[in-house]
Amino acid sequence: MSDEVLLVDDEPNVLQALRRSLHGRFKLQLAEGGPAALKMLQDDGPFAVVVCDMQMPEVSGLTVLAESKRVAPDTIRVMLTGNADQQTAINAVNQGSVFRFLNKPCPADQLAETLESAIRQYQSQTLERTLLTRTLTGTIGLITEFLALVNPTAFGRGGRIRNLTKQFCARLQLEETWQYEIAAMLSQIGCVAVPQQLLDRVARGHVLTASEEELMRSQAEIGSRLISKIPRLEGVAAMIAGQIPGQVQSNSTPTIELGANILRILIDFDLLCEHHSVSEAINWLEVDESGKYNPKLLESFTAMVLGNVESKLVHVAELSERMILDENILTRNGDILITKGHELTTPLIHRLRAFEQGAAGVRQPFRVRVRSNDS
Repeated sequence: MSDEVLLVDDEPNVLQALRRSLHGRFKLQLAEGGPAALKMLQDDGPFAVVVCDMQMPEVSGLTVLAESKRVAPDTIRVMLTGNADQQTAINAVNQGSVFRFLNKPCPADQLAETLESAIRQYQSQTLERTLLTRTLTGTIGLITEFLALVNPTAFGRGGRIRNLTKQFCARLQLEETWQYEIAAMLSQIGCVAVPQQLLDRVARGHVLTASEEELMRSQAEIGSRLISKIPRLEGVAAMIAGQIPGQVQSNSTPTIELGANILRILIDFDLLCEHHSVSEAINWLEVDESGKYNPKLLESFTAMVLGNVESKLVHVAELSERMILDENILTRNGDILITKGHELTTPLIHRLRAFEQGAAGVRQPFRVRVRSNDS
């Protein structure tokens, strides 16, 4: 856990005076002016505390603090200012989420006391976030293991969608991607209320009756209700409900709307890939005229799956991490070992090699997808 403090001022003499007055009490980094501070926030952060002068040429203190909030929301922000008018305070709170204002020149004892309070606040926030993340991870792990036992078809789809979501979020350069990935992992949990025979019909591409289609649509609402009972997953629950068009509430946040739109594309893409090639699946999505898919997201997703992935036949001996199965891997008797869509890891590869040497054997070659930068 970082406890470094970044001091920002455009006057070198002020920075050195602050360093001397705080020497030995804190881990300090100095940034002379706004541009240097912005670079350090990107390259050397996150910092526990950022203390920034308000009035600086080129880049204002307000801009520095706002950027600090964007790149590291947990960082505690302190403003040094000789212009403590009401509008300055309003802007600082609204744009930079300032923890405390200090007037210049600031006595060393007052600054040190402020930094101690700010570091305690930072440690408290990050510890709470770590505990919550571990709790959520454990809870979600339990849910997905349960789903794997009760409904392996739905679990397999959720795992594949999660892999796609992770890649897509990286392409879109999204922040706080955990909620999108969790929504993908749990997007099919409502399928516990859907008969396995119906899920099999969907997987085989059969035409559904009106009542069967309604039952499949209801799984999103059921899943959303289940997940909404878990603290801090209310937004995830709303994304899961929103995988069905028209279910995103009008007052939803942009994050929820984006998550729901991502799920619509990825879930339908996965279903189409059960019986079509990747390019054919994309074609089906692109010709849809219902308005179900966000055009810009679909364009970006298309570029990701068609521009960066190659499909090829391989043997077990040629497998490596990050390859994605483009078909089920079977024993010689036709039993499924690993379902289509899984991203290969070292344990999975070892498992396949063990089966290859055993009595069950492995049918090969089989088709995998390889990212161009992994070839």
